[in-house]
Formats: sequence, C-alpha cells, structure tokens
Amino acid sequence: MRPSKVRQNITLSIKAIFILYATSCKAQVLFEDSFGGTSLDTSKWEVVLPFESSSVSVNNGYVLSQDRGQIITKQNFGFPYTLSGSFSSSFSDDLVGVTLRTSGSNLGRELWGAASGLGVGFWMAGFINMGESGFDEIPGSRHPFAFELNQTYNFSIHDSGNSVTVKINDIEIMSVVTSYSTGSRIAFDSRQPGGNVSYSNIQVVPEPSSLSLLAVGLGGLALVRRRRS
Repeated sequence: MRPSKVRQNITLSIKAIFILYATSCKAQVLFEDSFGGTSLDTSKWEVVLPFESSSVSVNNGYVLSQDRGQIITKQNFGFPYTLSGSFSSSFSDDLVGVTLRTSGSNLGRELWGAASGLGVGFWMAGFINMGESGFDEIPGSRHPFAFELNQTYNFSIHDSGNSVTVKINDIEIMSVVTSYSTGSRIAFDSRQPGGNVSYSNIQVVPEPSSLSLLAVGLGGLALVRRRRS
C-alpha cells in the first residue's frame, strides 16, 4: 500500500473515532430530569418523607426539598459515571445533600432521616464534605467554600467506584478515595425545616474516558482492517 494511501486511512480512522465518540456521548445519557411542570416523574423517582414536616414539590424547572424530603432514583448506576446538576438554598444552616451508592433505605430520626450510602454535603455554613453511612465524615474530606444564599451553583460529581471527585462551577473542590456503598442509586435531600433546597437539571452520564477508549479501540480495528486490505 502506498504511503499516501496509509495516511489517508489513518485520517479516516481518526475522524471515525471522533464521530463515534461524539455519537456515543449523546446516546449514552443514563438519566436526566429537568423537572418540568408541577409534578415529579414517579417513573424516575421514589419519594421518602421521613418526618411529618418533610415535603417534596416540583415547580417548572426545579424540585424543592424541605426538612429531609428525599427523592431517590429508581434506576441503579454502575461505575464509572458523572452526576451533574444545580442547586440553591435559602437558609444559612442548611445542608444540600447528595447521597451516592445508596440502597434507598432510611437511617432514621437519630441521623436526621438521612439516606444510607456515601453522602456529599454542600453546607451553606461554609464548607463541603463527604460522609459514609450518614454523618460519619471521611477524614480530610472537609473543604471550605463560601456559599451565598439563593445563589444557584452548578455541581459535578464523578464516581469511579474507588474515588469521588466533586466540582462546583467547574472548579474541582476535592477528590476522596472511598469504596463505601450500600447500593447503587442516588438520593437528594435537605436538612432544615426552615430552609428550602432546590435542585434542577439532574443528569447522569457514563465516564467520558471509557467511551473514548471504546472509540479508540474500534478505530484501531478499522485501521488494521484497512492496512490488511
């Protein structure tokens, strides 16, 4: 095969890789909810109200949680994946809680009605941390962050199965090594009865690097076939 022909085949293979990667990224969204309308999509979510004052409501673009009102995905997720969305809170002592790797079981009143699993806490008091089985904080996971009330923050949480990386507004805050798990669902909740925690645009996608490796592998097979021909 002439060198120019080889170069042409390589170029075509590289283009195929990028096309396959882009197509896979679009097609492989695992879960998403923009919370349109005024009612929760119960085909996607389970609602848990641990206290009489707990509540969950939807209002045209966001879901509102009060006093540990929880929404838990009915879907299970395998590693690795990236969870993203946005949140805001109106109370200075509130906790915006995201629980990964949960079975959906509730830990009871002694732990504020939290869901079991690996908790990521965005504390309006001024820090972010991670805890196992409710409030057992992972040593070294507490990081200061100056939250503002009623301000919307975009978050991204990457869970590899062995570690969890948390970003706020595209800035990496922490990466913690942990394998703790009680299940493979995802839960969202608030902490205080006087506060309002809202979530919007929740999405779960597979780890991009896994998709790119698949694309590179398939692209390489295509190149080998072209060379043999």
